[in-house]
Amino acid sequence: MSLPHKAGIDAANAVAERPKLELTERLNRAKGNAKDLQAQLDESLARELALLRQVFSLRKELAVLRGGSVLPLQSR
Repeated sequence: MSLPHKAGIDAANAVAERPKLELTERLNRAKGNAKDLQAQLDESLARELALLRQVFSLRKELAVLRGGSVLPLQSR
């Protein structure tokens, strides 16, 4: 008689665990998405920095070619 009762409890536990499992999966997906977005942001910031350095270098070269001594300020 206890076997059907145990099966009912197990079934109820399985139903109760389903939302928790779904939430855990959603959380894991969100964490993965956050990591992907952080990596994309880091890559884009690195590209932006490289382009800024290139612009500064080209402005510096242009100033030399024009004979000017005025350069944009940049801390190093």
